[in-house]
Amino acid sequence: MMTVLASLFVALFVAASVVTARDLDVIPELGVYNFASEIQKNIWTCVLFYDPQDEFNFADGEILMETLARVFAGVDRVGFAMLDIRAHPTYRTQYKFPDDPHPFIYHFYSHFPKVDPDDEYMRVSSRTWMNLKGDLYWPSRLALFAKDYNVYGELDLDFNGEVEAKGGILTHWIASTVFKEPEWLHVLLESQIHKEQKKAKRAKRMDNTFAFDNYFREQKEHEVEEQTNATTSSSNSRFLLESGSDMDASTVANNTEEYYKHEPITVNDGSNSVHFLFLLSCVIEKYLIAVEGYESLWDDDRKARENEQTNFGQYYDAMENKLKSLLDRIFTDPDYQPPARMEDNTTDMDQETQQRRHQVPIALNQYLDEMVFGYARNPTKLQEYLNYISDTLGPTPEARRKARTDPPSIAMFDRMREYMKLVEQVSREEDRYVNVLADLTSQWYNLLVELQDNLQHYYVNVYLPKNPRPLGNNFTRQSMDVIDMEDPANAKLLSDYDEFSKRYTVPATPVILSNVNMTDEVYSIEYLLEQCGSMDVTKAIQVSNPVGKKSTDNWGGLENFVLDDDLATQNRKETIELEDGDEVDVVQRDITLQQYVTLSDKLGNLYSHDMSLPDDCDSILYEDTLYGGRSKFRLPHVVAGYDLFHRVTLYGYARTWPSLFIGKKGSNSKVHVDSGASGFFMYLVSGRKRWVVYHPSERPFLYDRINLSAFVPDVLGMDKSELANEVLSKRFPLLHRAEKAYEIIQEPGQLVYIPPSCPHAVENLDDIVGVALNMAPRDGLASHVHNQIHDDRYFGFTELALKYWLFEDNARKPIATKDPLYATFAEYKAQY
Repeated sequence: MMTVLASLFVALFVAASVVTARDLDVIPELGVYNFASEIQKNIWTCVLFYDPQDEFNFADGEILMETLARVFAGVDRVGFAMLDIRAHPTYRTQYKFPDDPHPFIYHFYSHFPKVDPDDEYMRVSSRTWMNLKGDLYWPSRLALFAKDYNVYGELDLDFNGEVEAKGGILTHWIASTVFKEPEWLHVLLESQIHKEQKKAKRAKRMDNTFAFDNYFREQKEHEVEEQTNATTSSSNSRFLLESGSDMDASTVANNTEEYYKHEPITVNDGSNSVHFLFLLSCVIEKYLIAVEGYESLWDDDRKARENEQTNFGQYYDAMENKLKSLLDRIFTDPDYQPPARMEDNTTDMDQETQQRRHQVPIALNQYLDEMVFGYARNPTKLQEYLNYISDTLGPTPEARRKARTDPPSIAMFDRMREYMKLVEQVSREEDRYVNVLADLTSQWYNLLVELQDNLQHYYVNVYLPKNPRPLGNNFTRQSMDVIDMEDPANAKLLSDYDEFSKRYTVPATPVILSNVNMTDEVYSIEYLLEQCGSMDVTKAIQVSNPVGKKSTDNWGGLENFVLDDDLATQNRKETIELEDGDEVDVVQRDITLQQYVTLSDKLGNLYSHDMSLPDDCDSILYEDTLYGGRSKFRLPHVVAGYDLFHRVTLYGYARTWPSLFIGKKGSNSKVHVDSGASGFFMYLVSGRKRWVVYHPSERPFLYDRINLSAFVPDVLGMDKSELANEVLSKRFPLLHRAEKAYEIIQEPGQLVYIPPSCPHAVENLDDIVGVALNMAPRDGLASHVHNQIHDDRYFGFTELALKYWLFEDNARKPIATKDPLYATFAEYKAQY
């Protein structure tokens, strides 16, 4: 029966495909401005997601949609539309179907040319092939929308069959659905707004109270117990300016050891090859940061000053010579033997194991030679290399796409493949190469320790005795430009992405925009609780103690907040019986925004950091739907006109921005650099924020932790008191060598733009509400790719970013917006 029925639908489809006497409207193309109006025209709208560069399937898709429109021409319940999924990357991640957690992404990779399944590189990563061959397209998919913007059906079109057979299947599929009412059917995929509405209803039933009396009683008893211990002093009496340390100001002032020193490491400071390979990547990253200023960012005058005051040039040359000697000895000396590690002394280690541990990872030599000492050494050299690849493939994106049929070998891709293979190998055999990696990593690490120590020693003991600092222990910072967005004199600059980038992004100069009109509503706490009170903020909440109090050595000096058992009411507690019959008490620790505000008012030291609005509270960004709905959120064109994160779909965290920040007075973030070498802006709704920002070239003087994404000194202590300046000057003297340092007090209604790779620290001078967004700007591409290679090592992201930059028509163009000064949130999300 089904076979006969299917044949009838195929026949119906074929008949409709040859009808030419119908005056059909052109199938509408959905976009930013008409998505909502088209979806609202009919009870059902069948939307084809397609990729125009996939010429074969695109042609089939057009035939399918035009013919289906003829089949259902007399049915006013259903309409048809198309959406270019290549041009609208946000819809690749917004519509996530069951059993397809990353729609389009994995389908995309499945369309790479099939390689030999025995190819060892296939086992390295299921996400990337590191080549330029093949057609890179996004697969076709049909989605059935109702007027509520929910999806009630979807069908991938990438299955074998002639267009007539596919048409018959689709005709049957659509006919079996469109004569039903949406409320009769199961929602396959909820719109973001619909999800949030359901979550808000559930949140109304939640218990928003906490056991504060019990908590503070327990805390007081704990403090009394500590004070009775003679060896423990109260942290409230100390002034601390060093993250992860108990060394207070009085200790530093009375200490004969003048400045901070990183601790050297040995070949025994690590358990296996996985650990040392990870640590090696940290060392390489911090090494390249240490030399980038001297090699490519400082002008001749700056070099001369550093050579005079810190002897930078000679110490740099000495480090380079020692490093070259180390690498030559390990990779080219046939008599090289790595030093013994403690476990080498075990009596049960056989000869094969010992040989495996002492084996030299030869592939690493070429990787270091090219990626660290060659074309990927710094963003400037990397950009030159990328330009060379681009020019080799062709002068235009179209020419470069055609060149994919027989592309040249790309050395950088080869090196990344080899490095991935090395990672995969040591993950399977954790002791392979361990002695060699331990030797290489520890000695390279200690060269960085030696460099900083030499610079400090020369500056403090040779230069300063003869040339005291004119301002003594006081630190100098520059102010930032403030550009009024309502001043007509600034309109030309604020509508010109290229000129703004030339002035601020390229030279890495932070700037403030004032009188920014970003939101329709004022994001007061009351408004946010009304609109977003049910959003889950558990992972965003940080413990942030005021400047001078103890902080962690984590990123930004922040520590994840975990709801204390003593704060949990009985409604959050549950006793669960385990399989062995034992019982265990479980505390539900999830926290909503409403609950966070309650906690923060009582505890004081909490900072809700990077709460995703698109994930949890889209309703304050737009009405009903992203495209075509009324936009309630805008972004200045000069900072939002280009964002590689949104243009390359695999950056999962890109969808989480803009994000919300709510902090109490005194909360802060210590010096940090945002991930991915990204730039970002912070728009301040209420309160004031103090910013200290450094140019990327100043990082050799900021006391980076070598093995962590964190810095040692708390520069927010500058100018808190004479003692604070004395302590920072004595403990961290190289801070005075940071010439390009900026400080500003941000007021409500202002937006601070921080270009890529700029270290910065922020202190909330009042209770604040702010909105932030990270982006990878066009002129920060090389910095971002360089960071991906040497820090995050997300080579799959690196590959897609480069392929986007090489092959897409709009890859080097900022978006066009209706308003020359602002992009709506939909325009921003639609960029490609």
